[in-house]
Amino acid sequence: MISTEHYWDDDLPRPMTCNTILTDGKNFSFFCYQLNTIALHSRVSETNQLRNVCWYTKEAQLYEKMTEDGEVVNFNLDVLKTIVGMLLMPPGQNLQEVKESTHPEELNES
Repeated sequence: MISTEHYWDDDLPRPMTCNTILTDGKNFSFFCYQLNTIALHSRVSETNQLRNVCWYTKEAQLYEKMTEDGEVVNFNLDVLKTIVGMLLMPPGQNLQEVKESTHPEELNES
């Protein structure tokens, strides 16, 4: 989509965000990538002030273990809240906004 609408040395008219949940079913990491520019060509990379950003959380366990009886041990409600928050997130909102309102100390930027 981007390659047909823009040249690779242009900026986007507005940022694009992508929210991602990485999981193995027990361990969860949450990411939000904000694409601010596709001007990555060496001709413009030194003069372009826009940068692409990725916010992420540290990996967290949804639960510690399940017993043979099917009981969940040490269920982490905060992880479930973040999962639900991302799934119910309206268009235009990103993980940074969700985490700032729930757990700002857990948000990292790269």
